[in-house]
Amino acid sequence: MSISLDGRALPGSVLNLNERELVFLDSYGYHLRIDAIDGHPISVYDEADDRVYQLSSCDSDHK
Repeated sequence: MSISLDGRALPGSVLNLNERELVFLDSYGYHLRIDAIDGHPISVYDEADDRVYQLSSCDSDHK
């Protein structure tokens, strides 16, 4: 598994992956956590910034 950010591969490793979250440790030692409900990602926690970013679905009907 690989993670890309802004089209660039992010070096690191997946520490945990289950139906509720994916936890990734980047090469700088910071965690990224993607939280999900019913298999749909809802937020991303970035330990480096100590911030949670809420995610919204991309609907192809909206341009």
